[in-house]
Amino acid sequence: MRAIGPRFHWTLILLCALIVWSCQNKSRTRVSHPHTLRDYASQALARGAREAAVPYAADEEEGEMLVIPTLDDALFSYEWIVGEPIEERTLGVSSIANSKEPDSILTVYRVRVEARFGRSKYTLDFGPIEKTVITAIPPGVGEILVLKSGGNLMVEGVLLKKRGSLCFSELMPRRYLLGLTTNLSGRIGILEMGCRSVFAVNGDQLVPQQIPSETVTDGMQKRFGNSLLSFSKAFHSLR
Repeated sequence: MRAIGPRFHWTLILLCALIVWSCQNKSRTRVSHPHTLRDYASQALARGAREAAVPYAADEEEGEMLVIPTLDDALFSYEWIVGEPIEERTLGVSSIANSKEPDSILTVYRVRVEARFGRSKYTLDFGPIEKTVITAIPPGVGEILVLKSGGNLMVEGVLLKKRGSLCFSELMPRRYLLGLTTNLSGRIGILEMGCRSVFAVNGDQLVPQQIPSETVTDGMQKRFGNSLLSFSKAFHSLR
């Protein structure tokens, strides 16, 4: 049997070292933290820019992939409110547990509630982000905070822009009918259905913000004629 020479031994040692380094490098890549807002700002300044885009996470944009089979599924899975935004704030928040460094942008609307219909089938978890929001913008009596991922925020002199909605970028100071998933207190809600959750109120007419139309917007037209009064009168008798 032919003896193994010194050159082979060194080659084998080098190969093992490369394998170990590769595994360690992959491990470091897997556990690395997402970019913080400060990172995005620093990177923009390094290339001489004063603006930068902050991307959405794969599961972050509200409502785009949510399947709503029928109008009744929408009506009885969410709490519907009629209200008007009276304050808008954009906050940097952390989506990482036990981290105080903001890595995401959130727009919060303080909405004066005129009427409520139904209740959330599921409740919104009251986690660190919700605690941050309700501390920064405590809702008053008859108000609710509506959270929307995205917005513009200045960080270290750089305008960070997080935009992803397909049909609206912000709520205006006007009346809306909104379908929300709320927490147990009913003081915080999210637009889980995305654009399908939002109907501007023009007099008695509900103007859908979802483009193009789909199950929810078609159903509101066929069943209620996009009339807020018809919606209000019929809602409680639908169950």
